[in-house]
Amino acid sequence: MWIGDVPKAMVVDPAKNTYFLALGDEIGNNNGRILEIRDHGVLIQEKTIYEDMFGVKKEKINNIILAFIEK
Repeated sequence: MWIGDVPKAMVVDPAKNTYFLALGDEIGNNNGRILEIRDHGVLIQEKTIYEDMFGVKKEKINNIILAFIEK
């Protein structure tokens, strides 16, 4: 949906709470951030910091697309 010139995503959580989210908003339990809002979905990027077997800190980036189901 668009509010003025700004795309917004309306999401409903399992407890039936409704949220309106914009680009850059945080979402989820894994430090997710909304990168893009499309007509039928939202692109989320999660960044995780971990240590490899040598103790070197590394960053893993995971892009997730949440697609809306049309009924």
